[in-house]
Amino acid sequence: MAIHMRWSQKIHAATWALRCSGSFSLNIGKSSSRAYYHHAVQVYETGGPEVLTYNPHVPSKTCLEPDEVRVSIQKIGVNYHDTYTRTGLYPSTTLPFVVGCEASGEITEMGTNHKRLKVGDRVAFFHYNCGYATEAVVPQDSCFSLPDDVSYELGAASLVQGLTAHYLAHDSFALQPGSTCLVHAAGGGTGNLLLQMAKLRGATTIATVQNPSGPKAEAVTQAGADYVIAYGDEYDFTKSVQQIIPDGVDVVYDSIGKATAVQSLQCLKPRGTCVLYGNSSGAPDAIFPTPTLAANSLYVQRPVLEHFVITEEERTKRAADLFRWIQEGKLHIRISNTYSLQEASEAHAFLESRKAHGKVLLDPWMD
Repeated sequence: MAIHMRWSQKIHAATWALRCSGSFSLNIGKSSSRAYYHHAVQVYETGGPEVLTYNPHVPSKTCLEPDEVRVSIQKIGVNYHDTYTRTGLYPSTTLPFVVGCEASGEITEMGTNHKRLKVGDRVAFFHYNCGYATEAVVPQDSCFSLPDDVSYELGAASLVQGLTAHYLAHDSFALQPGSTCLVHAAGGGTGNLLLQMAKLRGATTIATVQNPSGPKAEAVTQAGADYVIAYGDEYDFTKSVQQIIPDGVDVVYDSIGKATAVQSLQCLKPRGTCVLYGNSSGAPDAIFPTPTLAANSLYVQRPVLEHFVITEEERTKRAADLFRWIQEGKLHIRISNTYSLQEASEAHAFLESRKAHGKVLLDPWMD
C-alpha cells in the first residue's frame, strides 16, 4: 500500500502552488521581502562529523525551472559519498552546501516541462548536495518512481546502493555463471546488495568482513556468499583468497580503498579487473605503473554512479530491476539505524565507525 505524507506536511506543501503567482506571502519580522524556508543540514567548513550544522531556516527556491520538481522528503539515505563531501575529499564548488544525494518523498510541485512524473507521485531521487533536508528541488531525470508496495524507507535505503551494485555487477565487470569475484565490505549496504546480485548472476563469490562473528558476517552468510574471509584490523586477506582460488579471481570489487587496493590487485588472475568504487579507509595511493599491474596485465577502474544513469533507458532499466527484485524477495534490504536531521553528525560518526550492518537513514520529521 502506498505511504503518503502526513496532513501537516501536505498543508506545508500546498502553499507552494501559490508562491510563483504572488498570491501567497510570508513576512519575517519587520522585513517586507518574501522568504520561504525549509530545514536542512549544511557544511560551512569541511572536517569531521562535528561540522554538520542543522539549520531550520534555509531559503527555499520559490519558482522552479522547467525540468525541476519539488520533493517533500520523507526518508534520507546516508552514504559514504556524503562523508567525502563533508571532509573535502570530494570538493564542493561553494560553501555552505546542503549535504546528501539520496532521499525519497512525494512530488509537491513541478516545472512547466512535464515528462513522466506528476504532482503527488512517490519517488526516490539521486542528486548531489540537497538530500539532508525537509524538501529538495531536483531535476526530473534524477527521480525514480517508487512502486506502491515499496515504502519511502526502502526507497531511500536502496536507490544509490542498489543502482551502484547494479552497474558494478552488470557493467564494470559483467558477471556471469562461472565468474569469480571478491567483494570487500560485503556486510555493508552496497557490498551486501552487490553480493546478492552476484549470486543472481550465477557468480562464485568470496566476501570479506572485518569480524568473523558479528552481524556483518551473518549478513553475508544470509546473502549467499560461497566463501567468507574475516580480514581483521590488518586487512590480511590475500593468502586466504589464493587458497580458495589459486589462479586468482576475475574481479575484485573494492570500496575500502587505501587499506586494501594493493592486496586487491594481488588477488586477480591474469587480465583480471579491480574495480575501486569507494574510499572508506581513504583514497588509494597512486598505483600506476606498478610491477603488479604489468606482471598480470590487470585492469583498474574507478567508476561513479552518475556515469551509469546517463540515459533514460539506463535509469529505467536499472531502477526497474532493483525494485522488481525487492518486490519479488530476491534482494533483501538491511536497515541499520535511523536518525533525525539534528542527529546527522551522529549518523556520520556511526557510518564511519564501520559498525553499520545495513543502510543508515535520516528521518526529517523525527523529533
